[in-house]
Amino acid sequence: VFVSGSLGTTGLALQYVLGELPGVQLADQAILHQAFYDPEPRLALGIALRDIASATLDISDGLLGDAAHLARSSGVQVGIDARLLPLDPVMMVYLDAGSVRKLALTAGDDYELLFTVPVDKVHLLEQLALAQQVPLTCIGVCRAGEGVVVEHGDDPEQVGGYDHFRSR
Repeated sequence: VFVSGSLGTTGLALQYVLGELPGVQLADQAILHQAFYDPEPRLALGIALRDIASATLDISDGLLGDAAHLARSSGVQVGIDARLLPLDPVMMVYLDAGSVRKLALTAGDDYELLFTVPVDKVHLLEQLALAQQVPLTCIGVCRAGEGVVVEHGDDPEQVGGYDHFRSR
């Protein structure tokens, strides 16, 4: 199980736009503004993954929500190791480690790609990452079972993602 880019930045950007993140430095304001108002979908990467990935979707409902969609559609359990999540360094400046991990797992609208690759094709990803100039990170595995399990250290937990239709 792989992801492109970094995760959670748009969740931090939402906090900034809502005025919940005071004291953001000017350079970081530009990063957050772009993440919120002008995200760059990974269209070229998605097309390039056609012959490599066995499943691909964009992360619009948060990593956990979209991993749950992938698990359900593929009939597998998706195991995610939270220690491997690619995080934007700007998040570490303004949030504690637990909040950073929560945003990386649950924030919607990152528009990075979540995809699975058979073991015999993983070697092709390094060339693809260089060609696309996009970091690609292995964050877990698919295995027998169902749902999504987030593992971080010795404490696995079952969790859900963002739900647009959940009552607030």
